[in-house]
Amino acid sequence: MMNGRRTVSVAVNFSPQQFHQRELLSEVRYALEVSGLPANRLEIEITESSLLRNTQLTRDVLSQLHAIGVRFRWMISAPAIRA
Repeated sequence: MMNGRRTVSVAVNFSPQQFHQRELLSEVRYALEVSGLPANRLEIEITESSLLRNTQLTRDVLSQLHAIGVRFRWMISAPAIRA
């Protein structure tokens, strides 16, 4: 809490396809600028399959997002359960 108020974070889930788009970093920066949300209050949720695709690009994107203060949440995808 800051000054008796709660700070709110925003979590955004990216699919592997979205996470590996060339313009991801630019779009995240733009969204932060337009919204006024501090980067350290943005959490990007990605699955393990995002981490396994194109590992050099993945490392570069994670590094650049981390450098601007964005946080990450790793999601473990489970197979769909059929009733």
